[in-house]
Amino acid sequence: MKKRDLGNMCMYIFITTVAILVVAEIVLFGFIMRDIIKTY
Repeated sequence: MKKRDLGNMCMYIFITTVAILVVAEIVLFGFIMRDIIKTY
């Protein structure tokens, strides 16, 4: 395995992790906002 391939793999994993975190945050935020709107 070449060093560059390892770097690309790390970058891909990092980007995927960030994307998953962002999506999870948006989903959670959406649920919280919906609850707040329902309460008021």
